[in-house]
Amino acid sequence: MSKRALLSILLLFILSSTGLKAQKLSQFSGDTIKFIKELNDFFYDNSANKKDAETYVLEFAKKWKTNEIAGTYKTVIIETSNQFLQKRLKPNPYFVSYINTMINFLHSGQPEENRENWQKCMEKMLKGKSIRGFSDFLEMSENMFANNVFYKSPSYTYKSLENNYKFEYDSIPKVIFSDFTLVGKNPRGDSMAIENTKGIYYPTWGKFIGKGGKVEWIRAGLGEDVYADIKRYTIDCKTGNYTSDSSVFYGKQYFDKPQLGKINDRIITENGEPTYPRFDSYSK
Repeated sequence: MSKRALLSILLLFILSSTGLKAQKLSQFSGDTIKFIKELNDFFYDNSANKKDAETYVLEFAKKWKTNEIAGTYKTVIIETSNQFLQKRLKPNPYFVSYINTMINFLHSGQPEENRENWQKCMEKMLKGKSIRGFSDFLEMSENMFANNVFYKSPSYTYKSLENNYKFEYDSIPKVIFSDFTLVGKNPRGDSMAIENTKGIYYPTWGKFIGKGGKVEWIRAGLGEDVYADIKRYTIDCKTGNYTSDSSVFYGKQYFDKPQLGKINDRIITENGEPTYPRFDSYSK
């Protein structure tokens, strides 16, 4: 064999080996028994921290093999994972957050209908040209099914004290709350609350649009007889405050009759003293 022929064969072998090594998983087989190995290979090949990737899949495998995840949900997870592959989504944060959300749902006590509605929201987002905001949606979903938190950042956390919410999608995803108590907090322990309210949270906007509710001054040291009924309000969750026009304030020690005015509430204390919520009467 000539040196040129030998060189050609060697070059062809190198190119073939490189191609095999660079080949990426394009689809999970659909076999529930093979899925964990396929997932592990995918995580290992596409994760910067391979040790963490293997550890995560190992913990997930325990739930998979002990049937903590029932057969129906295994099929759903595999089908959704294939949709993620088509969008070329990475193991972290996308696959990790999705799997965590499914596990959290199974422990949440939420009805299957709510998961199905959430699944539909997710699939409609995946059909879009862009996946902008998709990781935020998954993170929000993970927190919602875990502890009813619909917004979480280093600055503020917002949650519902009740489980009565549902997912819907028109042009964007949204979470609809009915008859619940909304609580906002910051890491220092400052908080605000709106009781008996309802509204819609838009995860891609980070905004909650509320209707109705009751605001008390208990955190300012006043009794339950001092409160305001609010009509409409919008919370930009990044800012930690809101205002509500045409609110009705009740407090006989301050006014002889209910007062119409504006509520301004903020998740903050000033010099260690609670100075919110604040009410400005229109009649002054």
